[in-house]
Amino acid sequence: MNASKHKALLKALHYIKELKKEKNLTVVDVHTHPHDVMGALHQSEHCGCSGAVDFYKGSILEFFKYGKIVTIVSPLYYKIVPNSVHAIIRSTYETTDKKRFSEEMETSLIDMSFLLPVNPWADTEPILQEYQSSKHIIFHSPDIHNKDERTLVDEIRSYRTRGVIGLKLHPNLQCFLPQPSQNTPALRSKLKAI
Repeated sequence: MNASKHKALLKALHYIKELKKEKNLTVVDVHTHPHDVMGALHQSEHCGCSGAVDFYKGSILEFFKYGKIVTIVSPLYYKIVPNSVHAIIRSTYETTDKKRFSEEMETSLIDMSFLLPVNPWADTEPILQEYQSSKHIIFHSPDIHNKDERTLVDEIRSYRTRGVIGLKLHPNLQCFLPQPSQNTPALRSKLKAI
């Protein structure tokens, strides 16, 4: 981050801090992924921030800035190395924890976060155990492929009684199509049930 962008960021944060004081403003991050896609700072984004910083080097896709080369090469790459996405996510975000999460919320002036785990990378149970507080609104991400319909429904009910308020499903990452009717009959039935 260049000096002018850094100065603008600091000015914006100061303005938000003043609004929070004067107007009793609450800042809510409605899309946070603990244990998978939060906590890493790309080397290009470093702004001299204090505190622990992980420099995320990025994947081959980011190296090519998601351009035409990536559009042509990535389907082949992921056919040859199908588990590479999972490995990149796990290795990049394995160092996140509640302390780190709280520090990032404080630095970003965030008062409350919606926590959206995406199964299988981040399971709901550890998120619920580690992050349950008035500052976190937790969603459940069911494992729609490896659990039967009845288990899924029971699990969702159980989580609701424990304070989980909704579901997080991600068709691309969890390998299903957004419209239940476009999936296999078994997966269609599970999606309709949940």
